[in-house]
Amino acid sequence: MLAPDREDWVDYQYMCFTAVITAGIYVGLMWMHETHEQVWDIFLMTSRDGFNWSWVDRKLPFLGRGEVGTYDAGYMSPSSPIFHDGKIMDLLRRV
Repeated sequence: MLAPDREDWVDYQYMCFTAVITAGIYVGLMWMHETHEQVWDIFLMTSRDGFNWSWVDRKLPFLGRGEVGTYDAGYMSPSSPIFHDGKIMDLLRRV
């Protein structure tokens, strides 16, 4: 479903991907490892069929890391969205 292409950065590796379907569209969180800086970023992706994915913004992580010295300065990992009372919980308020 996902493979590196010529637009990928050389020092990034695909690590983990989690997705959910809601309102007829798939929403995915891609966990990328930046090998040069040894940090991890999370990027947002979407799909209509669950097989062909599009990056929402390939250059800007969807969930940014914290400041140096904070608990989320270098490492974060995606999890599946939480559904409650028919809504997807807004876990990413920092964005």
